[in-house]
Amino acid sequence: MALLAQCARVLKRGGKIAFTDIMTVGELSPTDEHQLARGMKIPRPATLGEYRALADKNGLTISTTTDLSRAWSNILVGRLEMYRSLRDTTVAKFGQERFDEYDRAYEHFVGLFTSGILGGYRVVGEA
Repeated sequence: MALLAQCARVLKRGGKIAFTDIMTVGELSPTDEHQLARGMKIPRPATLGEYRALADKNGLTISTTTDLSRAWSNILVGRLEMYRSLRDTTVAKFGQERFDEYDRAYEHFVGLFTSGILGGYRVVGEA
């Protein structure tokens, strides 16, 4: 979220910023948060409300938000299937242990999306 503050700092008055991000939209348990940080190297994703507050604090107005969660969930489920279809190649290159570790982490990540705990949003802000 520090990136948003820096973007706001250099954005000209009347300028726009648009980005997509993974956001927490449901209740993210401490266990899920820990697994997400450890397995996918994703610290606790912000909520849309936290993005709005940060934008306000930095002189930005959020003009549009678009929920991309359903589309992203479908993409992530497809990617999980694709990664699993490459199992033999991955195991040959990185070993069974690494494959299993990543498979568990990615399955958990996908599960957080499909259960509505994580989501994806496009956000447009104006200075």
